[in-house]
Amino acid sequence: MSGAANGDYYAYYVVMGVFSTEQNAERAVAQAKEKLPSAVCAILPFKGDKFMVTLYGSDSLEECNEFARNSRAVFGDLWVYNKR
Repeated sequence: MSGAANGDYYAYYVVMGVFSTEQNAERAVAQAKEKLPSAVCAILPFKGDKFMVTLYGSDSLEECNEFARNSRAVFGDLWVYNKR
């Protein structure tokens, strides 16, 4: 897998959650990094004043689906978001 949610903008992201404050999103990132070291976390703006925590990003939907499948043992409610 070549994609990563590192501040670049990809077509697809594996999302851990959407938060109403940046502080809550930062706590979620810390939790994600502790539980899933392979995650490349990012906090992205989402629908106005929300903050989306992503664990992986790629222009390949297949890569994101694979990352989500492989990570659901740690975070059961991951979903793939199409940014474009």
